[in-house]
Amino acid sequence: MESDYLLLARTKGLTRRQAIIRHAMKNAMVPIFPSILAEFLSILGGSMILEQLYSIPGIGKLFVLALNYKDYDILFVDMAIFTTLGLLAGILLDLSYGFIDPRIRMGAKK
Repeated sequence: MESDYLLLARTKGLTRRQAIIRHAMKNAMVPIFPSILAEFLSILGGSMILEQLYSIPGIGKLFVLALNYKDYDILFVDMAIFTTLGLLAGILLDLSYGFIDPRIRMGAKK
């Protein structure tokens, strides 16, 4: 909170709250976003366990049933869906870095 860029923002005329929201929060979000992605992927993996425990019909239960019955077609489609969701979440994470901190934009000119 006593960094040079926050002090500079305050000397430019921003209030303490504006300096925190515009500068400190953006820098604080960069390391937090990967943990949000990890939580999302763990929720997907946990859905398989919860659907089995509580007999909820869903894609996680379908995955486990296909594994038990050795139905490889359904198993591969289910894995493709989980993999696609994980990859899309990763792409959204990478794109969101550019909005949070413009210095991270890929291909930005120096």
